[in-house]
Amino acid sequence: MKKTFKRMLAVIFAITMVLGLVPLLGEIVEAAPPTYENSVIAIDQFADQTELVSNINSIDNFIHDTFGKNVGTNTHPYTIASTKKAFKDAWNRMPSKQMVVVINTHGSPTSFCGMTTSDIKNLPYKEISYLVILGCNTGHYDWRTENVARTFADKFRCPVIACDGTVSSFESTTRTYAPKADSTWETYCSMKRPSRRNMYGWLVYIPKSLSNYYEGRLYQLGQRGKAMSVYDMLINYTNGNITSLPVK
Repeated sequence: MKKTFKRMLAVIFAITMVLGLVPLLGEIVEAAPPTYENSVIAIDQFADQTELVSNINSIDNFIHDTFGKNVGTNTHPYTIASTKKAFKDAWNRMPSKQMVVVINTHGSPTSFCGMTTSDIKNLPYKEISYLVILGCNTGHYDWRTENVARTFADKFRCPVIACDGTVSSFESTTRTYAPKADSTWETYCSMKRPSRRNMYGWLVYIPKSLSNYYEGRLYQLGQRGKAMSVYDMLINYTNGNITSLPVK
């Protein structure tokens, strides 16, 4: 009987010790903050140190302002020649899971860096939270059902920021990208519509694969035609500073 009682006391003591240590362990062992992977793919012409660093800083600042100052960021720069092979090689080298990807090349509604929309559909899948494409007219509104931005959004199931307009960049406190309704933009308009319209500037394409209210939708980002840094684009979108546009 005494042995049984001693065993019971030992079990109760052990349980008490474990339960008592659990909160202590919770206070001592804290989960490390996450580190988010990001990438910037830029052709040689757009990969000068000032612009590249500015875009990397924009990504880092966005992540810290959105997810907290203690999270880590690891942004991979890829400087490439303006060719299809070079872009594909950089894309293949990117980590498979990315928070932000920025593509900085020349562009048109249906192509960029030698890549067509068919080539985009054949790229290896990457899990991306936000994709920013800085190439001219890659988000052209009159080509909204078939352009570079729409193709990326639907292939990789992520929101894509791209421009309805020709893009020029300038350096102030950070690298900023301004949309323009120039003759090139007008030419692409005339291929799809008989009458002139206003340029929207930076747009957000929502993937068709999302099974909710926002599925396949299209938004004007911030103020129409306003110049923005990569940080401005991302923070405007996540803060809901967007205006719905007709999709069809």
